[in-house]
Amino acid sequence: MKEQDVKKLFGKVQPPNFNLPKTSAQLRRELLNSPHFNRNAASPIAQPFQLRYIVGLLAVLAVLVIMIVINLTPHQISAKELIKDIGAVYDRTAILGKVHHLHVILNVLNQRPFEEEKWVYEEGEKIRALQRDVETGEILGHSIFHGDEAYAMENSQFKIKYKIKKSEGMISSKKNNPNVAGTNFNIIIAPVKNKRTSDGQRIMQAYIMTDVFDYNAFQRQSPIDVVNNLLKNPDVDYLGSDFNESLGKNLDVLEKRSRATSFSLKLEFSEKHLPQVGWFCEQLRTSEISLFMESPIFKFLQQQNISSDVDMKSVEVIEIIKVFADSKKIHQVSLTIRADGKETYRAEKTFLTDEYIDYSETMFDPEKYDLALRQKMDEEKPNTKSK
Repeated sequence: MKEQDVKKLFGKVQPPNFNLPKTSAQLRRELLNSPHFNRNAASPIAQPFQLRYIVGLLAVLAVLVIMIVINLTPHQISAKELIKDIGAVYDRTAILGKVHHLHVILNVLNQRPFEEEKWVYEEGEKIRALQRDVETGEILGHSIFHGDEAYAMENSQFKIKYKIKKSEGMISSKKNNPNVAGTNFNIIIAPVKNKRTSDGQRIMQAYIMTDVFDYNAFQRQSPIDVVNNLLKNPDVDYLGSDFNESLGKNLDVLEKRSRATSFSLKLEFSEKHLPQVGWFCEQLRTSEISLFMESPIFKFLQQQNISSDVDMKSVEVIEIIKVFADSKKIHQVSLTIRADGKETYRAEKTFLTDEYIDYSETMFDPEKYDLALRQKMDEEKPNTKSK
């Protein structure tokens, strides 16, 4: 047969009628609707994979959250770390050929606050100091020092007395003892009016006092002095950071607390004992004040029949140092002294400017500022300690 005849023959054939039994059709529907044949259901192989993916994603998110929290949480620095950073900023010598310009405001309890500017050249070879009233701007004092000569304005309210140390601008590592009399030692000796011994010798009185803190040194101190004091004293605490609204900056705050002994002594003796009293004072200058009553020099007074009246009390010295958190430069220092639970002294010094500038002859010219020669200075001249 031809191919065309075969195609016609197949076209006329009717396929048989094929019907599934009811039970078979029902079984097919149940199988297709079963979870095993549901294409939308997760396969046993896919489920563990999805679980691992979710766990891994959560782990990554947890690490990111921890990193964000660490970055947002401020680092709690220690006092030792902060002092080290401050020392690194100020660990420099005076810049040769430059003038150190320091501008401060000093506020002392029961005194008028004043501001002071100082210009120091060549480790104190030339110094200029200017004091003004903070509120009125009135010039309270103005002086210039050239070598051993001092020039000052008339009616100055500030005494011409300063000291310069050759360690200008240097960081020191020496330690001190606040209970040793040292440079805070003061003595006044005067005869008692109309009073003599049986052999005609004049009766003398000596008043010996030691301060628990060198107040003049606190008022004169520069930022370098503050750093040196921090390095000398290991008992410094970090109080945290404080935001200063007027400055718009954060300040790190350090606190230094110590206890010391306030000491005063009144001696009465005949004039012939002046050499012994002089020797006693020299020994006292380097003695431990708190142990005075048990010391050999106190027994010396008794052996020489020199009457003495001693007054000793324990006081607390509190110093607060505020430092710019960003630059680590000192902004302010304060001193509070408490005795018998009462505040006896408080002072606050704020550093407005601490810089080195170019030298100029006119900066130290007395004629320009109408300052007259007042006195010749001795070896202990200008005490700026401007570092």
